[in-house]
Amino acid sequence: MALQRLILLMKNKDNGISKILKIKKFNSILSALFRVLNRFKRIFYFYMKYGKSFDLKNQLDFWVLRIGFIRKRNFSLFLNIDPFLSNKPSICVNLKNLPFVKESVQMININHFFQYFPMSNYNKVLKSWSEKLIPGGMLNINVKLYNNEKNVELLKTNLRKCNFFIKDWDDSNVPINNTANIKAIKIKEVEKVPSISPNEKIENLQLILSQNLELIKKGKKLCIIGYNSAVFRDFLVHQKFKADNIKIFTDLNLIHKAQDNLYDIAIIANYLEFKNSSEYGKIFKEIRRINTPSGSVLIIIPEKKHFLIKETATIFEKGIITRILDENNFPIEWINLSSTFKLIQILVRNDFEKPLNFNGIKVCLMGNYSLRYTHLNNVFWDGQARAFEKLGYETLVLDVKDYSFNYLISALKRFKPEYVWIAGKLAIEFLNKFKLYFKSSNIKVVYWFWDVRIPKKNDFSNVIHTMFISSVGEIPIYKKAYNLKRVFFMPTPITPQIMHRNRFIKEKYDIGFSGLLDYSKYHKERTEIINYLKKFFQVKIVNNIFNNIPEFYAQCKLVFGGTPSLSKFDLYASDRFYIALSCGTCHITNYMNGLEKIGANHENVIWYVKKVELKALIQKYLQDTKLRLKVKLNAENLAKEKHNYLDRIKNMLDIVNGKTEEFYGFLD
Repeated sequence: MALQRLILLMKNKDNGISKILKIKKFNSILSALFRVLNRFKRIFYFYMKYGKSFDLKNQLDFWVLRIGFIRKRNFSLFLNIDPFLSNKPSICVNLKNLPFVKESVQMININHFFQYFPMSNYNKVLKSWSEKLIPGGMLNINVKLYNNEKNVELLKTNLRKCNFFIKDWDDSNVPINNTANIKAIKIKEVEKVPSISPNEKIENLQLILSQNLELIKKGKKLCIIGYNSAVFRDFLVHQKFKADNIKIFTDLNLIHKAQDNLYDIAIIANYLEFKNSSEYGKIFKEIRRINTPSGSVLIIIPEKKHFLIKETATIFEKGIITRILDENNFPIEWINLSSTFKLIQILVRNDFEKPLNFNGIKVCLMGNYSLRYTHLNNVFWDGQARAFEKLGYETLVLDVKDYSFNYLISALKRFKPEYVWIAGKLAIEFLNKFKLYFKSSNIKVVYWFWDVRIPKKNDFSNVIHTMFISSVGEIPIYKKAYNLKRVFFMPTPITPQIMHRNRFIKEKYDIGFSGLLDYSKYHKERTEIINYLKKFFQVKIVNNIFNNIPEFYAQCKLVFGGTPSLSKFDLYASDRFYIALSCGTCHITNYMNGLEKIGANHENVIWYVKKVELKALIQKYLQDTKLRLKVKLNAENLAKEKHNYLDRIKNMLDIVNGKTEEFYGFLD
């Protein structure tokens, strides 16, 4: 309207009525002009943000797109997109023609589907989205049901026509906000599977088998499931395995004929990538049947787009295969990238990750749980959810950035949990809004915060039952700020299955560092130290590689960590410290008061007090491989014993329920 008004005013000629009218007219023109310029300024701002911050074509990981969400995620590759600037998206786009590279998006999440697409012909938009999704990528669609029943059925029909497998239809939210959720997975029609696999892929698969011979030799009966599996049988026979003890299956119809509980070890290679998600349930059911109880299953799949051919039906990364295995209730022993970084290898046990029955206790988990099963499937959120599931709790998992606060409180009230287990920065805002409810309820609210922030004064007495933080030195600060009596030290948990040392990868860099480097308040000192170290050593710096951090750390002789600016807090160590331990690194960090309680210097961690010590200390460990490897092995063992996710949650439950006030992770 401002632009139209400006054009009309400029077209009108001066009729010489009076100077006052001329001034008014001139002011109107100026006013309209400034409004137009302001809009161009906003558009320019978003354009610059688009152009500078988001390279839509050259990303190593896959995008996760969010449409119709109130809050943004401050993580790489999570984008709020929208056609309207007023909705304050990360980038402004045409939703019917997304500006992303073909097969570069892992997931599209959308709220208010029918508001964005009121017309009944959904074919065009679904086809466009399908083109951008990776094979096996997911659509997560929330729709309003009231007066939309016909549109919902039409949407489902169009999803099927556009080769989406409707994995789940969830209408449990209808009593809360009249919303149902559709989870649909892109299916790629594969006319035939390749009869011959590329030599490079075969060689990579055989390399993994050779690295796992010790494991494979433990089995008396072995089966290999996959295309070209005769090649892998011949390889193992060449490695002194008896051919009579190896059975090969080239497809599911042949597995049906196998006996129950016959094989100690199953190897799945050159297979799952050619199958669609709609088939995985049947495949894993058969694997569970033919494998002995607690038998081992070694799964080998391409990582991302390695060995991509036209017959590829599913593209994997660590988060995706973890989700599939969790859906089929298989416990993961470990998950690694291969030493060539082109394949993922996963060892699972023929058992159940989650017990088949609940223990009768409900817990509502609130935080950034949508990060789970993506490239950010890290220890914070996965470990908490996994622990409660493994312990048999009935869980309701709510992401605080995916829903409005009103929805969250309604869902919580309907679930009626004994515990609300909430974490992250947004939790304070949520708890503050519903103080009166939590004060009057019998719910035990447990708040876990593992970052350093100066808390604003806010009375949470009788709201937060127990609070956990990641530094001993901050306990009195939070007790005073939030008027709480029960504040305890509880650092980040680790998930050894995901975060551990990859022994098959060779050391490459002198020093590695993962994280932000800038001159902000908390990062300035470590940035200066890294710059100092770069003068003398080969230093490799990365950021935002959460899932594959073990593989990066495995390439580093030493890993630098710590936050010197926070050493004033007793026993403060960020998640970097515990992840570094879990990944079996030779980790160098700054000393802070109490560090000797969670690590032994030169045994499982290395610390320095002054910067001048660093050069000689680093040279010592770079020159002594035996000493370095001793620290790495001890670090990984310490993390498994003292800081694993299951024991961490048990420790917290014991404190919440008054059984102890001690932290179980201290050295004996």
